[in-house]
Amino acid sequence: MRLLFLTFLLASTGCSQATFYRRPTADESQTLIWENDLTLAQQTYLLKLRTEPTDFDMDPQAAEDAWERANAFVDMYGGMRIRNANAFEIKTFTSVAPAGFVPKDCSAAYLVTREPEGERYRFSIRTAVSAPDWVPCELGRQRNALILAQYLRTGDLPHPELIQR
Repeated sequence: MRLLFLTFLLASTGCSQATFYRRPTADESQTLIWENDLTLAQQTYLLKLRTEPTDFDMDPQAAEDAWERANAFVDMYGGMRIRNANAFEIKTFTSVAPAGFVPKDCSAAYLVTREPEGERYRFSIRTAVSAPDWVPCELGRQRNALILAQYLRTGDLPHPELIQR
């Protein structure tokens, strides 16, 4: 009887949910990820990124420079350790939270590949996060892939503070 009463008491006061984070609605998440406290330059940059592809071709010389940038980017901004890095693949470890769990942060994982296609190289960027069903993590994952793709193509990383780690 005491156990039942304590369970009721904890549930009614909200203490039973003290270790979990509230899952924001999609509208709140859009604001948190794309607009909250961003400068005009950051907002313009993110709008420009939305049209950038994450699969693209490069000539051999540009591909070598881009591959060096990819290694440095994943090492510096990846939320997970690098699992494999060779001439054709950069892959980090991944970690997936249980369904419904909302983490304190979203660990970013990367898979970057480059494959020779004739006289050019084909780059492909895939990202994952530790809590893919949590909207802020998912939006951050998409944003990271676009930022990395743009960085590999141009060598320009104007807003590294926007990268989710």
